[in-house]
Amino acid sequence: MQNQCLVRDEVCEILGIGEDKVTALIKSNLVSIVRGPDINGNNKWVIEENSVNDLLYKFSGKSRILDENDESF
Repeated sequence: MQNQCLVRDEVCEILGIGEDKVTALIKSNLVSIVRGPDINGNNKWVIEENSVNDLLYKFSGKSRILDENDESF
């Protein structure tokens, strides 16, 4: 199965974060890029969809909402 690609705006929408945060994920190698300014001079980042899904999977269930009475921290 061929890996689908996403542009940065699509990743922003999927992850619910801004462009600067997605760029930070790219620069930190937390998502895989296919094309972009640092790869081939392309003016848009093109990101492998599987790497975004993997990132979501890794962090799913890792956060929790603390209620007012939680004193574990």
